[in-house]
Amino acid sequence: MAEEGFKDYFAELSERYGRPRHELPQLALDTVYDSGYVTGQADQAHFWSLLRERFPLNEKEIELTAGILRHFQLRRSVLTLVDELHGFGFRTGILSDQTDWLDMLDRRDDLFSHFDRVFNSYYLG
Repeated sequence: MAEEGFKDYFAELSERYGRPRHELPQLALDTVYDSGYVTGQADQAHFWSLLRERFPLNEKEIELTAGILRHFQLRRSVLTLVDELHGFGFRTGILSDQTDWLDMLDRRDDLFSHFDRVFNSYYLG
């Protein structure tokens, strides 16, 4: 549905810090789960704090979040298909292991309006 904004941004950061491209994306993925952020048991600040314990990030949280969101680009062709399916009477939904970043993407791109339901692990645990 969207470009791999999370993975792509952290790969870019990894290179910026002179580390292998794959290092920070995997570390960030492990951290988003270990912190409880992906299941709504912790907030974004806790995620960033734990990630900083594991990797020496210098950027401010707001810059890091903006970088992730900037790299998440919705695939309009997928949304067009979803809209067509909805037009044929199919119920559409999102099943996501996202955080509240999904809400931020919705505010930016009006994502949720294309779907009947959104199931997000951040709220469902």
